[in-house]
Amino acid sequence: MYSIGEFAATTGLTVKALRHYDEIGLLQPASVDPYSRYRRYEVEQLRPATIIKVLREAGLGVDAVRQALETDPQQALIQHREEILAQREHEDAQHAQAQTFFAHLEAHVGVTEQQEPAQPWVAQVLELSTDDLDRLDDDPEAVHTLFDQQATHLRHRLQDQGITITGHPWTTGREGPTPGRYEILTVYPVDAQLPAAWGGDGIETGVLPARYELQAEWEADPADSEYGEHMDPRTVLFLEEADRRGALSDAPGNPARTGIREENGRSFIWVALTIKELEPSETAAT
Repeated sequence: MYSIGEFAATTGLTVKALRHYDEIGLLQPASVDPYSRYRRYEVEQLRPATIIKVLREAGLGVDAVRQALETDPQQALIQHREEILAQREHEDAQHAQAQTFFAHLEAHVGVTEQQEPAQPWVAQVLELSTDDLDRLDDDPEAVHTLFDQQATHLRHRLQDQGITITGHPWTTGREGPTPGRYEILTVYPVDAQLPAAWGGDGIETGVLPARYELQAEWEADPADSEYGEHMDPRTVLFLEEADRRGALSDAPGNPARTGIREENGRSFIWVALTIKELEPSETAAT
């Protein structure tokens, strides 16, 4: 039999590691002297001991090593390698995403100030909890699918009722009616204001007043969908410029509107923010 020191020297495991593996039941000695508490190991334990050392140095956790000893150590090593490669691929994608983000953050976004007429609208309102928002942040594809469904459902309702849609849809958000709730509005501009009760629950109507607003637009990049939970950096640039122009207010009720328009097979992302509502006299004067 081997003493713990001899077994450590033979297997390459440290005495400290052997004691730890004994305590957690991963590799227990063949016998323990009841008086001196000296641990003794047998030749048959050399194989599992060296397998433990190899798998641990390859990066497998204790639980994975324990399972490997009971099944197939080589298969466990292969599976661990596949997990490492998948993790590396994910990290590479995250790195590429970060590079794209910072490249766009350094880009120039042209911000213009425009006078716009009053615009009737109809919105599909989706109320979410903060937990819902967290789950969506973790799954950008689900976000796109959800809002596409919202827009498609609303468009079909409007078309079925013979209501004319006058432009591209947009989305905006606001605090919900109760604490911890948030509302996402998927909005279509229409040709005339609809009654407040039109559409029933989950549908809201209104009018954007005549206004001055800041606008920006940029062509969508295929990498835009890779931002995940991060805000599009061009939106950050737009809001920074809006703040420099004094367009942002601490008062609620003036969120930015964002949308996508298609032109000749190309997609453009736009964002707009009201900076001043116009009085009827100002509208008449222009």
